[in-house]
Amino acid sequence: MHGPKRLALILMVMAMFSALLPVGGQEAESADAEAETPGETVYVWAITGGTSAASDFAATAAQADGVVEATATLGGLDLSSVVRLEVEGTDRAAIASRLSDELGVPVAPGTTELSIGDDPLQGEQWALDPPAEGGIEVDDAWQRSRGEGVVVAVADSGIDPSHPDMDDIIAINTDEIPDNGVDDDNNGFIDDVAGWDFIENDPVPQETIGHGTSVSSLIAAPENGVGMVGVAPEAKIMPLRVCADRSCDLDAVLNAVIYAGANGADVVNLSLGGTAPEGHPDAETINEIIADAVEEYDIIVIAAAGNSAESTEDVELIPAEGSAVLGVASTSRDGSFTDVFDEAAPEFGSSYGPGIEVAAPGDDVLVADATSGEWSRGDGTSFSTPLTSGVAALIEGANDRSAEEIREYIMQTVSEHESLEGRVDTAGRTNARFAVWASKFTDSLGSIFIEDIAWLTQQRITLGCNPPVNSLYCPDQDVEREEMASFIVRALDLPATDQDYFEDDEGSVHEGDINSLREAGITYGCNPPENTEYCPTDVVTRGQMAAFLSRAFDLEAGADESAFTDHQDSVFYEDINKLAKENITIGCNPPENDRYCADEAVDRGQMAAFLRRAITQQ
Repeated sequence: MHGPKRLALILMVMAMFSALLPVGGQEAESADAEAETPGETVYVWAITGGTSAASDFAATAAQADGVVEATATLGGLDLSSVVRLEVEGTDRAAIASRLSDELGVPVAPGTTELSIGDDPLQGEQWALDPPAEGGIEVDDAWQRSRGEGVVVAVADSGIDPSHPDMDDIIAINTDEIPDNGVDDDNNGFIDDVAGWDFIENDPVPQETIGHGTSVSSLIAAPENGVGMVGVAPEAKIMPLRVCADRSCDLDAVLNAVIYAGANGADVVNLSLGGTAPEGHPDAETINEIIADAVEEYDIIVIAAAGNSAESTEDVELIPAEGSAVLGVASTSRDGSFTDVFDEAAPEFGSSYGPGIEVAAPGDDVLVADATSGEWSRGDGTSFSTPLTSGVAALIEGANDRSAEEIREYIMQTVSEHESLEGRVDTAGRTNARFAVWASKFTDSLGSIFIEDIAWLTQQRITLGCNPPVNSLYCPDQDVEREEMASFIVRALDLPATDQDYFEDDEGSVHEGDINSLREAGITYGCNPPENTEYCPTDVVTRGQMAAFLSRAFDLEAGADESAFTDHQDSVFYEDINKLAKENITIGCNPPENDRYCADEAVDRGQMAAFLRRAITQQ
């Protein structure tokens, strides 16, 4: 994206957000300017809210002075609470103020400046590394998905298809015949085979400044033996040009989001944005229109927080702060929040605050460089955003999940970092590994054990709880002894045995694992001293769990004193102390955790946590 490191903070990435200038004191001149330019028109946006349906309001608004057209549709999408007004004149602020008074609703002038930037780069992909090295942990996610079949729309400065890492990366609209001058698929765009240029209104979204190419490379640069690799190397990019240079056209951005949804994109990446004063109607307008598109087309929209080091408590970060958008801040190599991208320019750091949900690496990130045709390094939330969009593509590639579910998988599986507390809503950095593996099950969302479930799934220790589909994990379901057998056998990779030890497990799908567990001396039965039965459908208690794990992992003796206040009389006293010594359990009554609750049943979520700790402690 750019050249030397010294330029990093001069030309920053996407979000060199420009604050709106106050219009007070200029209104009289603006009104005169409006009157002096007959024939010219601009777009402003009326926010109907709950006053009436947008379509009904449009009919009323069309009668207002100077309004050429009022429409409650944009790019074929019916808008729920916003009406676009084409109005004679040039001064958006004055027009919006006048129409707001006349129509009795807020009217957004659409003056918020959206922009992108230009960033320095570096020749290594630390951003894909494990969390301990500051990355988003992509390698383990690739075991399940590489984004095949997923389309990510990049609304940016275009794309340079001649770059080595842009080879075969562009999504092709096979319903359109190239260069025949006909809208073959009847979507309103002629010859849109490979995206659309919303600036020039033509089907060639050719890169102009390099930013869109760099962003696209982080999402889907292929594994082609040269250069770098994207987070989702088998996904495709739908390039949508909305920025002529460093500035981006607001109307183009909104039309691009709608186009993306209407034409098959799964994810929309917006490495661009701007700032406005708190409560500015532009913010509500943009969010409402994006929300309509998200609901209509089931797309996830991911946007950069910006590089102006500002908080959502002081300004509107547009569009990242919107409720329909997943906002992304930046982290550095050590995993911490990026307060400053370069000490030489301390005013440039990641923006943040309530409404910015997650963070991802954005400091010294390797990207494709369209200027040189090679690769460089760059800074900015423009690059944090496509890393997160790539993870969304991996999730979609692994499963058929809704946009809201994808959003939640990303948010609920972050790698937490203390520096992100109060900076982003989740206090964490995007984690591809846990997000992708947790998404195997539709019921892992909302479980406090979601990362443990993801880990167990990746290790193939669990297959699910509703065979043969196995789309559920059932985290709140109590674990039965036969299930416990299979969990432990898979965890330890125990060999099969021909010996049949018990009389009551005939017909159980877990019979083989039960016998393997007995062969290994991890269980002896449930009816001592005979121990001719295993009781396969009995629920496992926390005390029994301690015994199973103590034998399975050959745990050393715990401390002489009691680890908890409630297990002195338990037959599993020593096993419980062993678990406590190894930090496999910390108790059952947080935050005090002075009890173990040996007689309580173990559910499948807790089982995942017990096993993950036991295995990773070895």
